Amino acid sequence: MENVSSVTMKLPGSGNKMLKVLLICIIGLFLIYSFYIEPNRLTVTHITIKFENLNENLNGLTVLHLSDLHLNKIGKKEKKLIETVNQLNPDILVITGDFVNKREMVDDCIQMINKFRAKYGKWGVWGNNDHCMLNQKDKKKLAESEIVILGNENQSIAINQQNMWIIGVDDPVGGHDNLSRAMGGVPEEGFKLLLSHSPAIIEEAHRAGIELVLAGHTHGGQVYIPLISHLIVRLLRGKGYIAGLYSVGQTYLYVSRGIGTSILPLRAFCPPEITLIKLEKEKT
Repeated sequence: MENVSSVTMKLPGSGNKMLKVLLICIIGLFLIYSFYIEPNRLTVTHITIKFENLNENLNGLTVLHLSDLHLNKIGKKEKKLIETVNQLNPDILVITGDFVNKREMVDDCIQMINKFRAKYGKWGVWGNNDHCMLNQKDKKKLAESEIVILGNENQSIAINQQNMWIIGVDDPVGGHDNLSRAMGGVPEEGFKLLLSHSPAIIEEAHRAGIELVLAGHTHGGQVYIPLISHLIVRLLRGKGYIAGLYSVGQTYLYVSRGIGTSILPLRAFCPPEITLIKLEKEKT
């Protein structure tokens, strides 16, 4: 009786074809996620920063930081943004530039800002996109809404009978910033919060004795790839300060990933961010 052995025939190129199909599926899923899911996945970052010289009356103060709204429409994400901001119930709300992606959205942006609630008020600064996109009439309308736009100027506010200073520089990306002018009349003592569209101002802010700088502009890379995203941001956007908390000497810097997108309407591994910062006095 003869032994019969089975032979498995492998078609030429079948393995390569399967790999190609798998690769196409992975790319397709990545694109769906990057264009339709992550850009709408609002995240809330809670951080506490401790300062040695913080007055007791400011201990526990909360600052809600938004940046790079790049508003294109009022949709589900924007309605969720309003709801989330108001649920967080901040003491102070700041927006560090790039309000809209097109002029037609100025009125909608104003309505959205007016719906935000903050106990002591709302402040903002211009970004590079605002100077490119908006004319003087648009800027005037935004500045006359419920947000105070600081263009190389400052404003003191009294909290629990203790003054703090909110300082705002115009867009550093386009060379509109003037920190010396912005700090005119600000005393050395007292807590100083600087708003800047770009984090590139951090060294100058440190030399000026600023306690906390809030910035955006980088979008966190928008598509975050370790090392590569840091290199791109270092070359193009903000001296390597891509997202999150940094310190230069006694000056803290927080760089927001922002809310919207620019160039391409996608995000990957870098979701839009609402940041709630709590100020605390360092215990000695």
